[in-house]
Amino acid sequence: MKTIMYLDIDAFFPSVEEAKFPHLKGRPVVVGSGVVASSSYEARRRGVYTGQPIRRALETEPGTVVLKGHRATYEAFAREVFDYCRDLTPVVEEYLDEAFCDLTGTPAAARDPREVARELRARIRRALGLTVTVGFGSNRMVAKLAAKDAKPDGVGVVPHGEEEQFMEGRPIGDVPGIGRKTGRLLEGMNITTVGDLKSFPFSFLEKIFGANGALVYHRLRGREPQLPPKLPRSISRETSFPKDTTDAEEIRSVLQYLVERACRSARALRLVPGTVRVRARYGDGSRESAQAPFAGSAVLDSHLFEIAHSTFLRIWKRCRLHLVGVTLANLVRCEAVEQHLYESREESLGRLYATLDDIRSRYGHSSVIAGASINLMNRLERDSYGYILRTPSLTK
Repeated sequence: MKTIMYLDIDAFFPSVEEAKFPHLKGRPVVVGSGVVASSSYEARRRGVYTGQPIRRALETEPGTVVLKGHRATYEAFAREVFDYCRDLTPVVEEYLDEAFCDLTGTPAAARDPREVARELRARIRRALGLTVTVGFGSNRMVAKLAAKDAKPDGVGVVPHGEEEQFMEGRPIGDVPGIGRKTGRLLEGMNITTVGDLKSFPFSFLEKIFGANGALVYHRLRGREPQLPPKLPRSISRETSFPKDTTDAEEIRSVLQYLVERACRSARALRLVPGTVRVRARYGDGSRESAQAPFAGSAVLDSHLFEIAHSTFLRIWKRCRLHLVGVTLANLVRCEAVEQHLYESREESLGRLYATLDDIRSRYGHSSVIAGASINLMNRLERDSYGYILRTPSLTK
């Protein structure tokens, strides 16, 4: 039987700051610049929430401690946490502050899960000063929901065979695949719990959820069908500026950097976009967006930046810009794109970017600064990961 353990680091960013600076414990702590990226439970109890403007958070709770945070530090703490998970199983799928661990077939799977969790949590707390919440179940969905019920600093266990009963009374929003828009539609029909929705026939689910109807059908019953990995729909990078700006060179440099980061991610996944989208938000809150097709068969930073920059110039009102972002959309596998014979310059560029990707993977993105993003060296701080942006959206 499958045994999945889900681990979530409680209030990750603020908890790391509290571990580094114990005098912060018990105080409302917020990490972010411009907007709240993460908040401690003390801040949350006072009405502070993720995505809230820092200014509004300080109005809500004047005693809030605001820290900019440091990505490299958080990554180092997370690596240590996940290394303790690997003492239980080599199969650890990790994200920024959470991990799914497949214990199937390991000695840990034959033990009492609460005892396994108690030992793991004690080791992490003792070594790093962090608390974690752990959930156990026969699949990822159930394990994560079990942990959700136990947060913070707790353990949730759903025994094998009790998955359907566990799901029965949960709100429909807990089921992956039921988004906010569909959830509101169902609530308007007085369907608020998993048990309510289960009573409808499969044909109803197909009409509501389309191709995902079968997936939702199984999830309502606590099952998680094995599916082939799905391609991401898009790769996005965006940031706000330290100050709203009309400086064309600064905007161009930031856009170059965002395209560079998006392209590197696309190459790592062996994906090619069919569309390049650019979005802008101005100081007065108004927004603009536009897109352009991309017909190339290779992800070359210079080509995609030309498209992104020219697309941006179509929408820029020449007034103060607060945020700029770029999205590579309509992604397909490289093998699915008709391969054309590159001109010699394109071949050279392809080899260049492959080499840069390898160097940056080994020594950090900041080991090589190229193109228009060089102009940011005197404007922004940077670490091995790259430039430290005002809005740390590159962690998405």
